[in-house]
Amino acid sequence: MGWEMPESQEPLLSPIDLTESSQYAIYFFNALPDIVDGMGAGWVGKDTATLEYIMTLYEVEDQQRVFELLLLCIDEYRKFYAKKREAAVRETKTAGKRR
Repeated sequence: MGWEMPESQEPLLSPIDLTESSQYAIYFFNALPDIVDGMGAGWVGKDTATLEYIMTLYEVEDQQRVFELLLLCIDEYRKFYAKKREAAVRETKTAGKRR
């Protein structure tokens, strides 16, 4: 699961351009396991049960800020995934009407 970037667009920022807290948030977002609903709802969120341990392991100084940024990442991805799921449902309904 991930964001697809159109070929014509290049990323506006490189990870090196971001603050250390932002880099940690993105890294942890990618490292934490996904929570997926097996009943067809799809992606639900991230399993943050081990986040405190991971932040301590990496000796993150501003854990509160990293957590806030991580929540922003999760929320943005949730919105992105919801739009993709809605489009897939519309496409399925449209394909069903054509039959």
